[in-house]
Amino acid sequence: MKDFKSIIVTKGKRTVVIDNPTNYSLIGIGAQGAVYRISEEQCVKLYGNLKHAKREQKVLLSSQGLPFILKVYETGPNYVVMEYLSGPDINTYLKKQTKLTEEITSRLLFMLTTMKKSGFTLIDAPLRHINITSKGFKLVDHVYSFSREQDRPLELFKDLRERGFLDSFLKQVKAIDRKTYAAWTKKPIPLPDKGWK
Repeated sequence: MKDFKSIIVTKGKRTVVIDNPTNYSLIGIGAQGAVYRISEEQCVKLYGNLKHAKREQKVLLSSQGLPFILKVYETGPNYVVMEYLSGPDINTYLKKQTKLTEEITSRLLFMLTTMKKSGFTLIDAPLRHINITSKGFKLVDHVYSFSREQDRPLELFKDLRERGFLDSFLKQVKAIDRKTYAAWTKKPIPLPDKGWK
């Protein structure tokens, strides 16, 4: 099998454009890169822009001690080899649920408050970027974690509202951490058609 480094990823309009001469399976694609599974335990993210690769590597490598950050095995100019996640993302998981448990709320709250304490400037995570694993929640896609500024999780709020769980989430956050709840609700949470990024 050819080396994953022979996969060419270039910037496209909405997602990257891929030329893959290998047999590796594509498991994710987005605006910044494409992710391939390269072994039982590892995947590689290849970037269409070297600046994006450098930004995400900085976040991942400086945050290896955080429980929700993927383990990094190797980096290169346009790639990161990291742990493969087999669990579902929370968005997919919640589609089959009728209520939001306090355990999920407390794990999301822990992740977001730890991001803030650890120097992340983008305190947000869409539900599709959070995976459920046997070791807890794992967060993917960190290209803008240190470069964009947002002090409350508006994408997460939007996703929870779409699933019908925003009110119960905020109620549970208020019971667990009043200070964070107050900071997040000090300004009105925008409605989906008014002010979402």
